[in-house]
Amino acid sequence: MLAATLFSLAASAAAVAAAPAIRRDASSCFPSASAFIPTDSTGVPILFSWSDAKHYCSGFSPPGRLADDSSDANAGLGDLISACGVPGNRAWVGSWNGDDYQGTPIFLMQTFDGTDYAVYADVTNSSTMAAICHGDPQ
Repeated sequence: MLAATLFSLAASAAAVAAAPAIRRDASSCFPSASAFIPTDSTGVPILFSWSDAKHYCSGFSPPGRLADDSSDANAGLGDLISACGVPGNRAWVGSWNGDDYQGTPIFLMQTFDGTDYAVYADVTNSSTMAAICHGDPQ
C-alpha cells in the first residue's frame, strides 16, 4: 500500500514537472492579464487533479495561484471557460468570495440549463479538469 502511494505521488509530481509549456498568443486562453487557462502547445486545455492545479498555478508570478472567483468575477471566468473550449465546461478555482472552504477542491462549472456558471465542490477529490490560474506566465 505504501509503495503504491509513493508511486502515485511520484507519478503525479512527474506529470506536473513534465506539463507542457503554456502558450500566450491570440489562440490561447488569455483574455486578461491576470487570469488564464493553461494549454498545451496545440491550445488544448491541460487537465489537472486539484493538487496538481494548485502546484502548477503557483509557478507563476506575482504570486501565482488558482484564480479567486466571486460574484463580481463569475461571469468573466465563465466566459473564459467557454472561450477556451474547456472539456466539461468546468475548471478549478481557488476560492469563492474569499472563502477557500478549508482547502476543499472547488470548481466553476456551467449550470445544467447552460445559462450561467456556479461553484461546486469536489468532495471526493477525484476529478481532473482544467484550471483557471491567476498570475503572469511571462
